[in-house]
Amino acid sequence: MKENNVEASFDRPRNLHNDLIKHEQISNEQDEMSLALLPPDHPLLAKFQQSLKEFLLRAKDQLMNEIEEIKYSVKQKEQQREEQGATLYDKQQEILRQNDKLEEYAQQIQETVQQRHCEEEAVRHIKAEYEEKAK
Repeated sequence: MKENNVEASFDRPRNLHNDLIKHEQISNEQDEMSLALLPPDHPLLAKFQQSLKEFLLRAKDQLMNEIEEIKYSVKQKEQQREEQGATLYDKQQEILRQNDKLEEYAQQIQETVQQRHCEEEAVRHIKAEYEEKAK
């Protein structure tokens, strides 16, 4: 019987330790459950809510700044596109004017060549007539 008491006394610290661990686990679970059930206006949540609010406001400000930068960039790109469009239109108009001049010059050259052939033919006829009369 004394042996049983001795064994029981050795088992007690082990059992006590296990009981303590179980109690801590239950206590932690209860704390987690009680925190999960806290109302939004509970004083324990105030610091967390304030930190969350500050974080969200900083994130909002950062996003608003990014949005403004993107809007500014888009506005610049649109302005640049408009300027390039206007430049392109001017260049196209200049090309059309130059094409018209080129066609006009080509027509003048064609008329001049044709007139020259007529004049050369007339000269040949006159020369042939003169040579015939001269004989």
